[in-house]
Parts: sequence; structure tokens; C-alpha cells
Amino acid sequence: MTGMKIETEEIIQGLSALESKNYLNTMKNKSLLFLFLSISIFSCKKDDNSETIIPEEGVDTIQEEVNLMPEITADAIEQNSFSKMEVTLTPDNQASAKYLLDLSYDDNNRLKSVVRDTDTLYAYNYETDRVSVLDNGNQKTVYLNNDGLAKEIQGLTNQFKYYFKNDYFVRSTEVNSLKKDYSSEGNLVFYSNDELSAEYSYMDSLNTIRQEILTPLTFHWSFRDKYLGNFSTNLIKTAIFHDASLGDYTYTLNFSYEFDEENRVSKVIINRQEEGLSAVIEYALTY
Repeated sequence: MTGMKIETEEIIQGLSALESKNYLNTMKNKSLLFLFLSISIFSCKKDDNSETIIPEEGVDTIQEEVNLMPEITADAIEQNSFSKMEVTLTPDNQASAKYLLDLSYDDNNRLKSVVRDTDTLYAYNYETDRVSVLDNGNQKTVYLNNDGLAKEIQGLTNQFKYYFKNDYFVRSTEVNSLKKDYSSEGNLVFYSNDELSAEYSYMDSLNTIRQEILTPLTFHWSFRDKYLGNFSTNLIKTAIFHDASLGDYTYTLNFSYEFDEENRVSKVIINRQEEGLSAVIEYALTY
């Protein structure tokens, strides 16, 4: 799994086709940016040539690192289940594009499927010791430990191990440099993979919408459930992404929210700024 070119449970979705097109028309001199980053969520494929960390025989160096991490003392936040997500993308004051996603859940409030029109983007089948996942056309099996957390993920040809700290996913052998560092309050404060890194700040409002932002590009959502660990405690206020592969290209995302009469998040508004470019992305949620 490499940089922005992959899509994992946790972790990374690409730029929508229209967003890519609008940005290319706006900045032709940045074609390399979109050659590397403009990966549609509808065509993400797993990199079978991913390098895997192989610890010294008998020594799990990653687990030793996790053991030394500060404790995360926050309790998990109960998540609300919204059934529809309408995404409106307006890049650089150009014409808006809209996408409608339908989400379904099982009897235990676990995410079951994400569908756009008639295309199933994600599908999950839960069993006691495993989860079968359809991820943008890729089938994989997630094997669970006794706590219901991902132990190993068997993909197309590779098998990877996942590591947790107090039920928060923090490391993996799937990407050598993958790091997810949390505050004691249970908020993701730093994320990095082979090429991309991010720092976050948070609002006071609780995160009840499974919010996890691991990419600066649309869609700003990790469509997963708790077998890959707890979500951050609070809603994101700002996220600043750096792409080292493009000379430390920086995206700054500022978040605002609207709430319904039951104090549930009804809209997420993201104002994204990058070098000379801007976009507003709205996510309207229906329960």
C-alpha cells in the first residue's frame, strides 16, 4: 500500500473524477500533482507490490513500540447511523457536482454497505472471527482477535498484521511508515504513511458520525467500522496535510458543522485551501 495510491479500511480514498478534471483544467502546470494523487474512489485498487515489515525472528519490534506508547484513556463514543450522504463539491467557484451515497447497517449498528447509484463501493459480512470485505472491487478477509479487532488482513496475495493501543489502531505492517498517534483523550493528532502526513485539531463536539479523515481529497471519509479501532472522540476542526512526494505540497482543511433538532450532525462543511486553489465540499447527512 503506497501513499495516496491505495485504499484501505482505515485509511485512504482518492479524488473524485470531476474534482480531478476541474483541477486539471484550472492548473495544467500541476499535471504531475494529479497524476500521483487523482485516484477515484470508484476505481481504487490495492498495490500487490506493497513492502511488508519483517521483524527480527522472535522479536516483534512494532509491538514493542506500541507497548511504550502513552495510554489512551478515552471511552469509545457511540456512533449515530446516517442512511444517506449527499456530497456537493465546488472547486474554485466552478459548477458544483453532487453525489448521493446510501449506507446500510446490520442489527448491531455495524456498517454493512455503501452504495452509489447501483454501484456497491463497500460491503461487509460479519462473522465471529472475521469480516469479509468488498472494497472497491477488491475482496479481502479481516481476521479478528477475541476483542473483535483486526488481527490480520488477508488480501489478494499479501497478509498484514495490525496493532492497537487501548482499542485504537496505531500501526500496521501493510505500510512500513504508517503511524496513527492519538492523544490521551482519544483524538488522532498525527497520521503518516509512505508519502503523506497530517496534523489535526478538534472541536468540543463529540464525533458521532464515524469521522476519520486520512486524505485531503474527496471523499473525506473512511467507510469502516470498529474492527479497525475506535474513532476519534471529537469532531475535527482543522487538518493540515503534507505530501512529501510533491515537495511538501500542503493542503489546509477547515471544518464547520450544522446540527439537527436532535443535536446530530446534519452537515459537514470543508473549506480546502492549497497553493492558489480552493474548494468547498459539503456532506449532508440524513438519518
